Amino acid sequence: DIRDFTGITECLEGDIMLFINTVGKIVQSCVHHWDGVSNKNIGDAFLVIWKAEGWRGSAAGSKASAQDEVKISQLADRALMSFVKIHAEITRSQELVEFGHKNEAIMTKYEHWEMECGLALHMGWAIEGPIGSDFKVDASYLSHHVNLCMFIESATKAYKIRIILTEKFYTLLSLRAKERCRRIDHVKVGEMETGLYTFN
Repeated sequence: DIRDFTGITECLEGDIMLFINTVGKIVQSCVHHWDGVSNKNIGDAFLVIWKAEGWRGSAAGSKASAQDEVKISQLADRALMSFVKIHAEITRSQELVEFGHKNEAIMTKYEHWEMECGLALHMGWAIEGPIGSDFKVDASYLSHHVNLCMFIESATKAYKIRIILTEKFYTLLSLRAKERCRRIDHVKVGEMETGLYTFN
């Protein structure tokens, strides 16, 4: 999710399309490089996924094999690495810096403008399918896990961090990746309780 997108839109006006496409190129290229799939973007937010084919939720009553668990751990590491790279590439993108330096409205509105975003990773199931009508159809993913991830992403603002992970996602990471993460809180969201982690 892009921070203060409404304010940036007011400043950039017609150039907002160029801005969002610049961000989109960074997000989508990093996700693709690390084996993820970009699903859609809704204004200032991007939904990306990594399919863990061998994973079975506790509701299914079955457990993934040891080989599947290794694959899923590698996939989780790649998803986290993708988000770290997205943050790094956005921070050092000269194209994004120039939006602030070349636009008077941004220079006036923000004393030290820097493109910021919040990133959240969660593990869960979703229904994959088409949504729409004869006039327009979008492929999408629907579940409370998708909604939870969007809610957790909004918590990056409260904690003043860039990347946030749910405990369910954190437990999938390799030991090496876990060593680079730290627990920041334990929260209750609706009926679900989860630890929250960030990447150091």
